[in-house]
Amino acid sequence: MKKNLTSLLLTLFLALLLVGCGGLFNPERASFSPPEWIQGTWSDTLDAISFTFTTDDIITLETSFKDLYSLGRVTENESSVLYDVKITLLSVNIGNYVFEKTSATTLDFMLITDEDSSEAVELIKQ
Repeated sequence: MKKNLTSLLLTLFLALLLVGCGGLFNPERASFSPPEWIQGTWSDTLDAISFTFTTDDIITLETSFKDLYSLGRVTENESSVLYDVKITLLSVNIGNYVFEKTSATTLDFMLITDEDSSEAVELIKQ
């Protein structure tokens, strides 16, 4: 499971790298808007998976998701306990990132793609 999740995150990183070098940037698009309850840094107990949410970005593996908003199609759904981000780049589903709040300091993270989905991983607010 960790191997699949690591592979999916690496694929996202490579997609950002390749598209970022392609000159397709469109500054007219909007940016991410994570809900207030998720803002901050969240990591698993091994620090193998970590996400930082700001008012206008999601950062993982030292990679900003901001460019995805200008390069692809991003759909965000949120509630008081759920933040769901679906990213499509060049007609390819990069992934559906699902974050579900389980307490004030924990949340479950799942990554769903067309080919696979990860098991829920508990992330702890840092």
